[in-house]
Amino acid sequence: MVRKLLCLILALLLFAFAGTACADSVSRMRYVFLDWAGEYTGQLDSGGIPFGYGIFISETVMDGELWHYIGSWENGLPEGEGAIYFEDGNMRKGTFSQGVLISGMIYTATGLAAVPITIERTVSDSEVKYIGNKKSLRFHYPTCRSLSQMSEKNKVEFFGREEAIELHYIPCGECNP
Repeated sequence: MVRKLLCLILALLLFAFAGTACADSVSRMRYVFLDWAGEYTGQLDSGGIPFGYGIFISETVMDGELWHYIGSWENGLPEGEGAIYFEDGNMRKGTFSQGVLISGMIYTATGLAAVPITIERTVSDSEVKYIGNKKSLRFHYPTCRSLSQMSEKNKVEFFGREEAIELHYIPCGECNP
């Protein structure tokens, strides 16, 4: 009887351990995002969408080359730190936002050496959603009349309300963004 009870307890412990191990497991699946299709290997959220850390091996070309992305994912898109590696040895490494490299380095393979080229994403005025004040930590609509009193060196651009709030900026009391 004691032996059966110990076996049952051991089986329950193994079952519980296996359940927690599966929660942090890595999945492999065919995945399509933006205009690209390929194989994703990495973490998924409860809805089966890539998040956390993962690898995407593309079946479609970018800039005439097959490629793969290794890095952070959020809401099914490369988001945060990561790198795109091309078949010819070129690489794009840095910070991604919604699948686009917004700042970082482009490495061009030249023989055995790589030449880094600093890039910054150019943004049209229509993409800027809010302007923040580095000094007061308030953010405003681009049309807010209090922006005319703000020093250019204190201005910072935000592409979403969530981005401003994450950086501890407070909505302007006048334009109420």
